[in-house]
Amino acid sequence: TVISRMTVGNKITASDTITASDIITVSGMITTARGMITVPGMITVSDITVSDTITASDITVSGTFTA
Repeated sequence: TVISRMTVGNKITASDTITASDIITVSGMITTARGMITVPGMITVSDITVSDTITASDITVSGTFTA
């Protein structure tokens, strides 16, 4: 399934797989195991671990998520 936009209230959880080619563009707050990050900018998959739950006001994905 290709997710072009995830709105407020959606979460990417550990049960989701993000492929190595994916780049997530985020505008808003990201909660990770490292703490709260506020950025307009890019996160690569290497910044995300399976223990993280990502929540953001706007997530745009340049790849696919598989569950």
